[in-house]
Amino acid sequence: MPENSKHELPARYAPLVKYLSTKFPEQTSAFESVFRRIESRRLLAAQKLRKTLQSYWSTTDEQLKNLSPLDLVHYFEAYAEAIFRAAGEICLGQFRDPESYSAFLQAVQDWILDAMLPDPETFEESQADMIALAEEMLKRAERECLDHRLVRDLAASVVNLKLDIRNPMMSKLLRKAIDHARIIKLSESFSAFEARHFWDNRASPSGDWGVFLNSSMWDAILTDGLSAGGHSAVFETIVALDDATNRESARCIWMVTLEQLQDTLLGAWWDMSAVAHAEEKQIASASDGDDAITVLAQTRSEWLRGKLAGEYSEVDLGGTTKISYGTIKRYQSGASIRPKTRRGLSDALNLLGISCEYNEVPQ
Repeated sequence: MPENSKHELPARYAPLVKYLSTKFPEQTSAFESVFRRIESRRLLAAQKLRKTLQSYWSTTDEQLKNLSPLDLVHYFEAYAEAIFRAAGEICLGQFRDPESYSAFLQAVQDWILDAMLPDPETFEESQADMIALAEEMLKRAERECLDHRLVRDLAASVVNLKLDIRNPMMSKLLRKAIDHARIIKLSESFSAFEARHFWDNRASPSGDWGVFLNSSMWDAILTDGLSAGGHSAVFETIVALDDATNRESARCIWMVTLEQLQDTLLGAWWDMSAVAHAEEKQIASASDGDDAITVLAQTRSEWLRGKLAGEYSEVDLGGTTKISYGTIKRYQSGASIRPKTRRGLSDALNLLGISCEYNEVPQ
């Protein structure tokens, strides 16, 4: 057993573990192994995302000016899709009905989106501190001769709050005006934001969105590839999703992608179900009229279960691409097979880290 096989799952899996232990308590131990495989696939997707983002921060300032945070949202979309596909494919054989599998996919979707999006920024300042903050922003805007609708909205919000200091709605409107003045909009280009930007952003990475943007920036720094425009673009992009409207827009983009993929994964479940149903009928027919086939089916199935030892499933074997799920079920049914079926099983088991010689596979 590898030394790291007993390591705890990353904290990000806690919501999924809680969901499955509540809905499917009898399968909790099986899913522990499944989550480790999902994490392996997630890390591969994370590496690809970081490399892509790093290349952005290394481009020229002129190229960066034509980009917007929305361009990067679509790269995070690919990251989310990779995790969702991994979870759906790896867990395909764990569910006996489409309703349970569909509910699981929905839980995975929410888990991915919650991990990607940073928590909304909150202001802890009192109303007096908030007014002072807004007035300082307005003074800077005046010094730089900035005349923008968002600046005028901010000034109006300060006046309204002073006139009705006890009205919580006025306080809320001022907070919103401050956000609008200092946070880039999702579809706004960096050059357009720069033209109206008049307050230094303070960005602290949060969630996959902030963490990957920040780490990819350091990747660019350490490889001497970070451009001047790239440095500011990173922080402007990180805080873009501090804005509620931007967060909702990004979440909708990612959500639609995952919901569309859900149909593909459910289709794969039904395909698997059709193969299993056909094989079950074949096994039943064999048991009625052919004891030899029944014995062979039992021998093959018991051998394979012993090899998998509860750590993997037939779906996992099929996922290696060395042998199809349908061929595995045919093998277990006791039906006639070709030599390449035994070779495929042997290769698939070895890929999963289970030692198996070709001659070990029952004929």
